[in-house]
Amino acid sequence: MSRGSGGGYDRHITIFSPEGRLFQVEYAFKAVKAASTTSIGVRGSDSVCVVTQKKVPDKLLDQTSVTHLFSITKFLGLLATGMTADARNLVQQARNEAAEFRFRYGYEMPVDALARWIADKSQVYTQHAYMRPLGVVAMILGIDEENGPQLYKCDPAGHYFGHKATSAGLKEQEAINFLEKKMKNDPSLTYEETVQTAISALQSVLQEDFKATEIEVGVVRTGDRIFRVLSTEEIDEHLTAISERKRKSEKHCFELYCQISVKLPKHVPLLPFLQLFLLGLCDISIAWCSVDGQRVYGYLEICQLINLQVVVFLLGLVVISEASML
Repeated sequence: MSRGSGGGYDRHITIFSPEGRLFQVEYAFKAVKAASTTSIGVRGSDSVCVVTQKKVPDKLLDQTSVTHLFSITKFLGLLATGMTADARNLVQQARNEAAEFRFRYGYEMPVDALARWIADKSQVYTQHAYMRPLGVVAMILGIDEENGPQLYKCDPAGHYFGHKATSAGLKEQEAINFLEKKMKNDPSLTYEETVQTAISALQSVLQEDFKATEIEVGVVRTGDRIFRVLSTEEIDEHLTAISERKRKSEKHCFELYCQISVKLPKHVPLLPFLQLFLLGLCDISIAWCSVDGQRVYGYLEICQLINLQVVVFLLGLVVISEASML
């Protein structure tokens, strides 16, 4: 049965379609992506960092009033991706619940307890016809006294999970693919590495070099456990460090490329495709370059994540193949 049929499966929250789907819940996920922002969270060995785009829709707006980062308590932070009005409503309820928890039990609400409460609240919204799911995905970060840095994500369907790294929003899947490669060896990231990994992941998936005023960064550290939002000066320092590291990496890869090309026999020229492939590993911008009398023109931009050893191996196979044909 199609969605446009008289069953009303796409209009009522509490009615399953014959395929077992709740269309209104699916629409809530689409509402998150419709906000056209992407958020990323990364958990390190001694800290957690979340970063998101900061878009000011109107030039007359006060930029300080536009934010997606909220403090629930002194030690718990929340990054909301999606509909801002829904996010502020959720944040207010979460603050009330955290204050009630502190009053009732005498200690601060743990990260997982807050994530569970938000997920339960979101799940209840999928059961009743007189309310709708919230169009927001929440990332909760904090330092647990027993388990250390914690990062949770809650979605409109009521799911909540702890993450080493995660993403939400328009480019969610692309960011997750990037983070999976970065975190596959379960690295023990320092505070600086955690922040810079999150920022560079956002830069990579959006293919943009941000200014400090165009992103928001929230962090918690094991030292004082306090959630805080980084200032533009602090963000700018991390952006400078990322650019410097990228420049050194580009220089190293280009030197390696030149070394490989010089060692090849003169009768075995580098294939133009492999020139582009190897030069592009580090996202190098080159007007032109000459190797063995050949020129490579244009802006060379190929994914930074490709393993250099694989390309060198492929290059060796081409050399052997070319030599055998002579």
